[in-house]
Amino acid sequence: MRIFRHIAFWVTEREQKELSKLGIDLKIGFESFDIAKTDPRWDNVQSVLANLDLVGQSFTEFSKADLKNAKFLKMIATSLTGYPQPEDPLGYLQATYDLSGYCKECGVGKVQNAPFRLKRTPVFAKKDILQLNWVFDQFFVTPSAWERVFRPFGIQSRPVLLASGTTVDAVVQLDIQSSCSLELDGFEFEICGVCGRRKYAPNYLGYAPKPTGSNEAIFHSQEDFGSGASAFKLVLVSDKFYKHVLDVGLKGVVFHACAS
Repeated sequence: MRIFRHIAFWVTEREQKELSKLGIDLKIGFESFDIAKTDPRWDNVQSVLANLDLVGQSFTEFSKADLKNAKFLKMIATSLTGYPQPEDPLGYLQATYDLSGYCKECGVGKVQNAPFRLKRTPVFAKKDILQLNWVFDQFFVTPSAWERVFRPFGIQSRPVLLASGTTVDAVVQLDIQSSCSLELDGFEFEICGVCGRRKYAPNYLGYAPKPTGSNEAIFHSQEDFGSGASAFKLVLVSDKFYKHVLDVGLKGVVFHACAS
């Protein structure tokens, strides 16, 4: 497992020459590159770029061995496609969730009680699975992917509708019914000033938090993550299910190893 920094900035002749000496070749203009924080050049790169306006963020890269040896893994879509309908936060929430326990301040407490509605039938292209903008704890798959990948593990599906109310035959939602608490000592969190509930920071580096234990192939965290008025659960899978995904070649997701 290695932590990288994605760095984007406006390269002048000075930075181009100095970084070239470190083996990082960039053109003059707006450019970017990734570098591991364990890279022996890291300190020198920081020195060259000191006091510049940089864009980018840190991310974690897991080796094949990290993923193969993990007992649990976090599942993430490689891209977000479209928005739930009606296309405003309050509209889709009211149409899709029971909001009796929902807090508008932190976003915690919503419970799905109706199908998601989409503006149009999603285009999967070369992918089998996707997520929607604003909805980071639900996955949508082609019926064939559900039959091939998820149904053998007892994972049910839910229908998806167009905004008009018509069922979309080309996509179903994974019905993830199980949940498990996570070991979150040391993870940053905030307490909502309105409802008093806890929500953990969504952007962390390194291994994903470890589940306390689950026999399910796929499940949600019991805890909420997010920032502002957004709150979501993590989606985690077992090692057995992860190996099954590799065997069948599910396209459109990546995995992060959980702490052991």
